[in-house]
Amino acid sequence: DITRTVTPRGDDACSVEALVRGEPTGPMGWFAPLMRPMVARSVNRDYQRLKSLLETPTAGVRGGRGPG
Repeated sequence: DITRTVTPRGDDACSVEALVRGEPTGPMGWFAPLMRPMVARSVNRDYQRLKSLLETPTAGVRGGRGPG
């Protein structure tokens, strides 16, 4: 379960917080302590990539047609 909260920070900025809840089940439960930091790094990388795309004026634009 992932809950995301977007908070405005002025006219041209915001912050995003992601709360990831859940535990691996079955045999994967043994790996939960290892998986937590891996999931955190993955989520942080995803948000850094999103931030980079949003802050680049031509992010995702191909031939002036918009994203895609």
